[in-house]
Amino acid sequence: MTRTIVQKYGGTSVGSVELIQRVADKVAAIRQQGDNIAVVVSAMAGKTLVGSEGVLVSGQPAYAWHQATEAAGASVQFSEGLPASCDVPAHRPVGPFAYDAAGGVTDVRSTGEFLVRQLGHRLIAESVVAIEANGERARIVTAQRDTSYYDAVVVAAGTGTPKLAADAGLHLPDRLERHLRFTFRLEAAITPPCWIERSEAWRSGFTSYSQLTSPTTWAIGAGLPASDVAWELGADEVERRSRTAVVAYVEEALNGVAPTPIDKIACDVTLPGGDGFDAKMIGPIVFVWGDNLFKFAPWLGRQLAKAAVNGDVPPELHQPPVGD
Repeated sequence: MTRTIVQKYGGTSVGSVELIQRVADKVAAIRQQGDNIAVVVSAMAGKTLVGSEGVLVSGQPAYAWHQATEAAGASVQFSEGLPASCDVPAHRPVGPFAYDAAGGVTDVRSTGEFLVRQLGHRLIAESVVAIEANGERARIVTAQRDTSYYDAVVVAAGTGTPKLAADAGLHLPDRLERHLRFTFRLEAAITPPCWIERSEAWRSGFTSYSQLTSPTTWAIGAGLPASDVAWELGADEVERRSRTAVVAYVEEALNGVAPTPIDKIACDVTLPGGDGFDAKMIGPIVFVWGDNLFKFAPWLGRQLAKAAVNGDVPPELHQPPVGD
């Protein structure tokens, strides 16, 4: 008779690659005996790195998002009306809606700290000022003028990637936009899901991304026309236009959110944005660029590692922005 065995691992038992491999070997041994096994893994980093607030997508893109997540095996609720369990701080949210109750916001800071601990002494914290393909090897020069050679390299340096690629003889897109996210006091005693608002119901061309940053603060990033976030406008003018639009949105479309920003975060985005990404290779060096690369890890990391080792960029690494 086939048994079903449930095992739970967490904390230090899966705290390194070697320990994870040891757990995998145990699981494989049980399967080889003919038994079924269900494995539950708790927080490897000592804390949960992804929140449990849920993710809500509203507007016409919700249908495509629902189809994609269902195809990936995730259980997502799709409805024309706002799900009863979603308490968003808005007067009249407009659907349709796709709701993932198991989704949440990644704790980026804690994730970074966890990865740094995992790498340990293998992490070299130095600024790279130049990189070039030197035959079958890559030559890297740091700010300390140290030079080292590697058999395979992946470059994911954000807005610094085009400059490093140019030094290596490869031209990449180098147009930039400046995006801002503003944080507001949440006056209502609610716990909203992360909200990706794409209905454009408040104003044509205006979309937003909102999330809790603490139990009483609500951060909003706006999707604005390219003319309002162009790098050439300068940081001050982009901030002025972004702040004006977001504050008006809070005052007119939201409910229970104080309209005065208490914090802001600015980031520079390499175009094209829209959650697309691309990669090119010269010699043993793979360059990757795009918008919101963090959200695609660890899948993106595995694909980039394969490209670097195999010497070829697979089609999966050429993803146009959403909507293209």
